[in-house]
Amino acid sequence: MTKPKIAAQLYSVREYCKTEQDVYRTFEHIKAMGFDGVEIEGLQSVVSAQKAALRLQSLNLAVCATRGSLGEVETCPERMIEDALCYNAQECGIGTIKSMYNRSNATIEQYMDIIAPVVEKISEAGLTPSYAVLPHDFMPCADMVTLKESKRPAPGEAWKNYSFYRLMDRFSPGTLNFTLDTLWLVLAGLDVSDSIRQIKGRSNVLRFRDHKIEIGPRSINHPNRTPCEVGGGLLDFASFMPAVCEADIQWITVGQELAARDPFECLQLGLNHVRSLIG
Repeated sequence: MTKPKIAAQLYSVREYCKTEQDVYRTFEHIKAMGFDGVEIEGLQSVVSAQKAALRLQSLNLAVCATRGSLGEVETCPERMIEDALCYNAQECGIGTIKSMYNRSNATIEQYMDIIAPVVEKISEAGLTPSYAVLPHDFMPCADMVTLKESKRPAPGEAWKNYSFYRLMDRFSPGTLNFTLDTLWLVLAGLDVSDSIRQIKGRSNVLRFRDHKIEIGPRSINHPNRTPCEVGGGLLDFASFMPAVCEADIQWITVGQELAARDPFECLQLGLNHVRSLIG
């Protein structure tokens, strides 16, 4: 099996992408670190996809995926697709379900009806649509009528109401991919390796993020979950690698949320850690 390539999550260094020249310097820094590519997010208002793509090509940095939002899916899917095509991205992200749709079976169906034509358009453009999985995709939902009537799923059946599994059922393999995030899976209380195996054949990109536990300012009984570089926290990424191989993941993206140290340093440490696991 081909070893997965490693990309940097641009969202991790968003504070260094405020201007067009900032973006270009960030690309150069990422290339100098040794990354194979980037995961694009949040550049639309700073630099055009055409210009950014040209700079990435000159640096021989690939774009493994773009990350969109529900707002873009609803209002400007054509631009979202055009940008992904400019980047020659392997996956075109469509964002994630919002809380207003994650309240009942009926509203989840409404959300899926909204994204279905966009998913089809992305596929017709030669791109792979991908859904970004968040912790709330594993929250059981039931509408108020169901709750009022005290109806409960049969034992072992509650998972069928999770939006993640509803999406898996609605969109067949090859129609919609899923982008998992190790940190979100842990926060949702899921086994990371099992989750990765579930999306075998339905994902090319896997996001690696980490966190650690620190004493909170109020009490030792209220510790903080502090974002940190990949490999510097609680997550055992080495234990995930067999599942990564089984699922034939092609890209691992590395990033962190507002870590205390310099974000570029975090990216370099994360890259080094993942590279040591891939061999």
